[in-house]
Amino acid sequence: MMCFIELIIAIGFYPTLLFLSARAISIGIPEPLPTTLFTILGACSVIGRTTHGVIIDRKVLTAPQGLAIGLICCGLVNIFSIFSSSYIGLAIAYAIFGLCNGMYHPLLTVVQKEFVGAQRLPQSQGICHLFRAIGGLIGTPLTGFIFDASRSYSACYLYSGCLLFIDGFIIAVVSCVRKRQSATATSAEG
Repeated sequence: MMCFIELIIAIGFYPTLLFLSARAISIGIPEPLPTTLFTILGACSVIGRTTHGVIIDRKVLTAPQGLAIGLICCGLVNIFSIFSSSYIGLAIAYAIFGLCNGMYHPLLTVVQKEFVGAQRLPQSQGICHLFRAIGGLIGTPLTGFIFDASRSYSACYLYSGCLLFIDGFIIAVVSCVRKRQSATATSAEG
């Protein structure tokens, strides 16, 4: 399951970065402002990476919930960013994307450990990284094909956003099912 999740994340995530600057230029944002969107996204990603632990440690969210919310938010940002036609709109959207990206990337390993256990984590990491690499190799050319076919960056971001949203939804559902199974097993034992 984690391999499939990693594959879909990679297919949906990397095109966001690949086309961000070109998309900003295509909607009329003058140089060099489009490249500053990467700085905003990156800085907010660092903030997300350094603060997500507090949220998880204080039990505000579980790791799977944080991962699901992060992916769903990234997907929604990509989907709704197609309506933005200004630098400020894109800057706000990709600041949110950076925060959510910074939250979900570190949680991938934590959730993977919860799914497969500590004993099988090293093997699982290797296989999941392979699937992430395959997703990266597939996602960018596939999104390029979508751009070539539609001549629209909006179609690319809609596609990418839907993938990230669906992946977050899958994680949320699997997490709820696993929690319910765990509760049922615990009540059956007691």
